[in-house]
Amino acid sequence: MDDLTREFLLESQEGLDRMERCLTDLEVRPGDAELLADIFRSVHTIKGTTGFLGFSRLEALSHAGENLLGLLRDGKLAANPAIVSGLLSLMDILRGVLRSIETTGAEGESQQQDAAMIARLEKLQLGDTSTAVAEPELAATTVEAPGHPGKTHKPRAPRKRSHQGAPPPADSGEAGPPTEAEELASEPEPEPSPAPAVAAPSLPARPASESPAPETQAPSTSGTADSTLRVDVELLNRMMNLVGELVLTRNQILQATNADAGFAILGRRLDMVTADLRESVMKARMQPVSHVFSRFPRLVRDLALGLDKKVRLEMEGQETELDKSLLEAIRDPLTHSIRNSIDHGIEMPDVRVAQGKAAEGVVRLRACHEGSHVIVEVHDDGAGMSIEKIRQKAVEKQLVPPQRAELMNEREILQLIFLPGFSTAATVTSVSGRGVGMDVVRTNVEKIGGKVEVDSRAGKGTVLRLRIPLTLAIIPALIVRSRGQNFAVPQGSLTELVHLSTGENDGRIERLENAALYRLRGRLLPLVFLDRLLQQSPREPGAPCDIAILNADGRRFGLVVDGLADPEEIVVKPLAAVLREIGLYAGATILGNGEMALILNPGAIAQNAGVSLTAEIEEAADENRAGQHDFLLVETGDRRAALPLETVVRIERIPRSRIERAGSRPVLRFEGALLPLDDAAGDLIRQTDDPEAQTTVVVCRDGQRHVGMTVSQVLDVTGGRQLEEAGSGLVAEGITLLHEKVTCIVSLAAIPPLENLVEQHAEQTL
Repeated sequence: MDDLTREFLLESQEGLDRMERCLTDLEVRPGDAELLADIFRSVHTIKGTTGFLGFSRLEALSHAGENLLGLLRDGKLAANPAIVSGLLSLMDILRGVLRSIETTGAEGESQQQDAAMIARLEKLQLGDTSTAVAEPELAATTVEAPGHPGKTHKPRAPRKRSHQGAPPPADSGEAGPPTEAEELASEPEPEPSPAPAVAAPSLPARPASESPAPETQAPSTSGTADSTLRVDVELLNRMMNLVGELVLTRNQILQATNADAGFAILGRRLDMVTADLRESVMKARMQPVSHVFSRFPRLVRDLALGLDKKVRLEMEGQETELDKSLLEAIRDPLTHSIRNSIDHGIEMPDVRVAQGKAAEGVVRLRACHEGSHVIVEVHDDGAGMSIEKIRQKAVEKQLVPPQRAELMNEREILQLIFLPGFSTAATVTSVSGRGVGMDVVRTNVEKIGGKVEVDSRAGKGTVLRLRIPLTLAIIPALIVRSRGQNFAVPQGSLTELVHLSTGENDGRIERLENAALYRLRGRLLPLVFLDRLLQQSPREPGAPCDIAILNADGRRFGLVVDGLADPEEIVVKPLAAVLREIGLYAGATILGNGEMALILNPGAIAQNAGVSLTAEIEEAADENRAGQHDFLLVETGDRRAALPLETVVRIERIPRSRIERAGSRPVLRFEGALLPLDDAAGDLIRQTDDPEAQTTVVVCRDGQRHVGMTVSQVLDVTGGRQLEEAGSGLVAEGITLLHEKVTCIVSLAAIPPLENLVEQHAEQTL
């Protein structure tokens, strides 16, 4: 395939993707002139370029679609479901022809299908809607390439300008297409095509009865084309691998130069440059989730029509960005989830009305950032899941023993829907019933290091939540030790750390039958001893240890280890087959000191250790903790302050040289963005000659933004009740009683956003 044809295929696929988004919106807003113009430009560009390259089949099909769209754009026809369905069917055929060109170099041949499609579009041009909306294909969202590539029709080289006219549609009453000389004589010089590498003239053949319509040519987008560049994904993957190796080298250099003050400054500089390079390469791989979301309006429309249901799709957070490889990985899980929501969740219109609901069901797609993860939710307002029905089906299909099923709680019952072969459908249809959908969802998401959570309420609906890491290559991790070996724990699963000194084990670790539990602020958490899990040599009784509190699939437990090391940014390396079979590890890495470390999989550890009491224990403890809140107790200068623990993202000791200024206020680079800092401890005001002097920063999440606060010391994590009286002084929103002392609760909202800091600086400068 030559470069010109490859560029044409890329541009055409993008145009069809844009056309699909606009067509589903057109059904809701049939009179939207901008939508119609956008759809018309997509088809018009494809038709003009196909004529230039000699793809006669594509030209004939797109020409028929252009005639219908021209009548819609000029107001001679009004968009209706029959017309939208006809254009969507045309789009599917065009996709198939493009795939045939990509795989075989030829358009393929399907004269009967093309003639039927053109005849259908011609009837729609005459206002004939007797051609009913075609039954949508429910088994898949795309169609195979039509016809068989038996025709050896090669694309023409661009320098051969001889134009092969497409055969006129049957019974169209239209004269044969004009010759190239006639068209060039009557047509003004067209503007360049939006394709950056294809400046093909557009050669439209209009019906004799239709006058030339203005603005048929797509506006020039040379500015956009000049500012963007397509890069092969394999090249980006290679760049990410090289950056990962650079991160490993940086970690080793930082450890090797800590003892030398001169080299330490160079090491810090290397650290900053490496961090910026890593963020830049990661951003180059990031794409908005709208690239995946845009395919679902068509899916929802076709499924709703096929099932005689009324369903509205709402999408939020489409600007949220995710690594391209991860976007591709979640496409199938989201497709299965939406199909299940419409088929199993959303009720028939008359049933919904009888229950007091609107006849039209709602499926909501939502994406947002949460720490180092992207959360993607599929929420429907349908019937929800019946816990008893799931339990009975699991026993009936012999997926779990009856005795175990009776002892399982609601959360564990909901997890059964992810088992292979599980389905509550009474019959197998083209939409569902084979028991492979939700299994695919969990398998695909866990392959990329993500998690799947489900919550359902009978009569209210179901929420399926995918928790996806921002990137697979480099992640922040805590390094722990067990019997002389190093292991990495992803910080995305880590909530807090607890240290037990010599002799404290016996008093603070409780026993319930054969299970070890730790009481943390009134809650009993199951404990997993890493040395016992890995069958290492046992520790001495009463020896000091550390407990890493982890959250795996909504279940919290404590991982008991011998000791802790500094957190690092680690590069995830694939595991050997023998280690993958163990099932406890998510990968391997090389630490800054050159040693190897295995990356622990918290979800697999929880499952292997049989952690299943967390839900009941926490619910029982919550009854005794009504009104209680967990706080991070810190010291800021000469006073104490409390931060709500659920807002704390990270606690980090950093050199003051990393702190920059925006106007007169300090800021810090955090996860590729500037983080506003509040100097509550006053560390940044004090003068010092040491640029590497350390300060402690607590990073918190305030709604959709992150803010930071300098503190003198982190004292404790403790529980307390917020008092009604408002505090004063340190940006306080209230007060609490912690360790019998009145303590101010920090108001994160009082820390001004970065935009305000820049505006204040601009005003001061003026």
